[in-house]
Amino acid sequence: MKTIKFLSVVFFTGILLGSCEKENLAGVESELDETLQIKSKLELFREQYSPNYNKSHSTDLNYLDGLCDGAPKTHLTSGSIFDSGHWDYYTFSGNAGDVVSIQVNRLTDEMDPAFTLFFGTSNSTVGLNDSSSSNADLTFLEFRDDEIYPLSCHGDPLLENYVLPSTGDYTLAIYDFISCGPAPYGYEIFVSGIDIANCNTISDSDGDGIEDTLDNCPNIANPDQANNDGDSEGDVCDDDDDNDGIEDTLDNCPFTANPGQENYDGDSEGDACDNDDDNDGCPDDVDPNLSNIEPTVIIDGCDTGVENRTTLECGIMFSDKMDDLEVGNYRNHGAFVRTVAKMVNSWYKDGLVTLAEKDALMTCAGQANIP
Repeated sequence: MKTIKFLSVVFFTGILLGSCEKENLAGVESELDETLQIKSKLELFREQYSPNYNKSHSTDLNYLDGLCDGAPKTHLTSGSIFDSGHWDYYTFSGNAGDVVSIQVNRLTDEMDPAFTLFFGTSNSTVGLNDSSSSNADLTFLEFRDDEIYPLSCHGDPLLENYVLPSTGDYTLAIYDFISCGPAPYGYEIFVSGIDIANCNTISDSDGDGIEDTLDNCPNIANPDQANNDGDSEGDVCDDDDDNDGIEDTLDNCPFTANPGQENYDGDSEGDACDNDDDNDGCPDDVDPNLSNIEPTVIIDGCDTGVENRTTLECGIMFSDKMDDLEVGNYRNHGAFVRTVAKMVNSWYKDGLVTLAEKDALMTCAGQANIP
């Protein structure tokens, strides 16, 4: 009788153990299937969109705001998984062992939100991808998507009860994974486990999306952060954008240093930034020589009253041609006059001078003491 009872206990114990092992195994298989599912979706995406996928983009990294418990953050984005330079970045602080949860929900049906969590903060997006980082300041921790395979826009990403591995600042990057329509995409962020003291709220006085501590013009909106002279002030708030000691309002080349303010043709642009220093109608890279830009044509001291205009040759003015004739070698004065007449007749024929202007030019040529 005792033997029968003992065998019965052994038999039922075996059934229970076997059942538990199956449940544990089922749980492991479920977790494995989920991991493989995510991996498969990522691999499929990379395969379909290669080589555009997973390219690192080196641009300035600007944080939109800090994250902490409380009302959700909402934002519109056009950032794609393809381009880390246009992701939305948020930051928060935490201690090793803190348990946090992050949920990103779409507000527009066209978006397939996904996010990546990094440890650290940075001012550059170099080396950042959705599932890796070669950025010296940011260590990849987690990637989250809707985890629905095959590619879809049906769910929202959740990082639940995540134990922070280190004490310090964290970066959350949000972007569109598989877009199901045109941008912009709307989303909201819910977080828990991040104390308000660790919120890292971003101060952006001018509302240009650049944190004040990183903004080269914190009180004047300049999202492009353009800074011609590379100093501490951006162009929109810098009174001397080329740092040449001349205020921009008085500088004839406000973005090119030219402390001497040289200006051969006397126009609104200094020589350092003028593509046509002598204003002869021919760019300096084609015509590096400076033309004679006197107002009227003068022959050996005689003012013809004829406007000094450009000839049909690029970069050659009337006075340039006349100056060349004045220094020529002639047997006598008559030879000089005949040479001038030949040139002036060609100008008249080409419609460059009127008959009256032609006569004025020849009158001064006849009065010249050449040779």
